[in-house]
Amino acid sequence: MVFKIDIGGSEYSVITRNLELNDINLKIYDFCDSHSSFGTELTILRNEYGFEDIKFDKKDVFVDLGANTGLLSFYVAKKFPFIQVNSYECDKILLKLLNFSIVDNSITNINLHSFGLGAETKIESFNVELSNSGGSSFFKQESENNIKINALMVDFETAMSVYDKIKYLKMDIEGAEFSIFRKLIDSKSNFFERVEYFCIEFHNINNYYESDREEIIHYLNSFKNLNVIMNK
Repeated sequence: MVFKIDIGGSEYSVITRNLELNDINLKIYDFCDSHSSFGTELTILRNEYGFEDIKFDKKDVFVDLGANTGLLSFYVAKKFPFIQVNSYECDKILLKLLNFSIVDNSITNINLHSFGLGAETKIESFNVELSNSGGSSFFKQESENNIKINALMVDFETAMSVYDKIKYLKMDIEGAEFSIFRKLIDSKSNFFERVEYFCIEFHNINNYYESDREEIIHYLNSFKNLNVIMNK
């Protein structure tokens, strides 16, 4: 189903998708021209997040940084209804759609946080990619396929300080990961001692991508308690 949504006096075309993933039925919303959720759907079905091999216990904490349409958060929340899911998204348009989906999917174990993550706390210009909502970023340049909005970015360790322990942390934040890890590495942070599983997708946003990526992987591998999953 296609319909229009008004946010801040601007209209956006939105589509509804009904999915069945491993016997879990979900309803999500996205921009009409966006195919962002298809990649997440395929990654879930291929078990690339590793959920089929991880034992979640009651009250475990799952953190989704860069929730996008919420497909991953909703899947985890329904598959493991006894855990706490925390979803972070700074796109105010998607946030409204995420609230629709939470109601439609009758999900009660999700906390939705309306800000992005970075190396500092500030209001930043955020580029919403209408043709690929999952590609929206603080780093993309303005083009005919995206619009600019102001969004709240919160310092990563400050935001994560509310959790004593995180069972699974997924980070897909379109390039903001590099500034976060630069700060973590420079400060010799032991944050990841509190995390059991960490899934990250790296995004090539500068000429130092390969060396920065290798430095981050080396840092993550220094935590013996941490299981690292690389999402392509």
